Amino acid sequence: MSKFMEIILSRLGERDLATIEINRLIKDVSNVVYRGRSFESAGLKQALKDLGWEEQILDYRTLELIFLFLEDEKGFEINRLTSP
Repeated sequence: MSKFMEIILSRLGERDLATIEINRLIKDVSNVVYRGRSFESAGLKQALKDLGWEEQILDYRTLELIFLFLEDEKGFEINRLTSP
């Protein structure tokens, strides 16, 4: 397991998310970002909300960790346009 994933599991586990939910969230983030190849932070939050996630499910640091994990594991480059 990558160090990024360990940290993500720890951070989101503190919010009472099960491992299967965390994996689904990462997949949903990946799908949303992959479709646009770049995104606005508000657009990502709305897309996740449309998929049934709570509006404040991700903080900025956890989102950055997910991006690092995706880039590391999938070779997936993410063009970040916005800050928190």
